[in-house]
Order: sequence, then structure tokens, then C-alpha cells
Amino acid sequence: MFFGSGYMAGVDASVKYKTLFALVLLGIVPIAFLAVSIMQEFAVTKITVLALLLILLFYSGNRRPR
Repeated sequence: MFFGSGYMAGVDASVKYKTLFALVLLGIVPIAFLAVSIMQEFAVTKITVLALLLILLFYSGNRRPR
């Protein structure tokens, strides 16, 4: 998505890496911590927050400007 001929094709590579790094920090890291927390103690609230984080991550990663 970031390195193909998509909407960020004309953008400098450093911006692509910074965007990818931000998505990882704001998406993958909290999801990993939440998954570990769910393994330690199950709660329906944690499952809901995990689902919302996943939806937000996929939405922000797949969103195309119009």
C-alpha cells in the first residue's frame, strides 16, 4: 500500500517510513499489549476495545483520498 503505485506513490520515502512507523506504534503495539492482557485476565470490555482498535487500524490503513 505504501510502496506501490497507490495514492502515496509520489511522496518521499522518508514520509512513507514515518507513516508506517506511526501506524505500527499507534496500532500494533496497543493491540499486542491488549492481547497479552486478555490472556492474563479475560474481560468482555477488553474484547470490545480490541475489536475497535482493529477496526480503526484497518480503516486508517485502507482509506483512500477522494
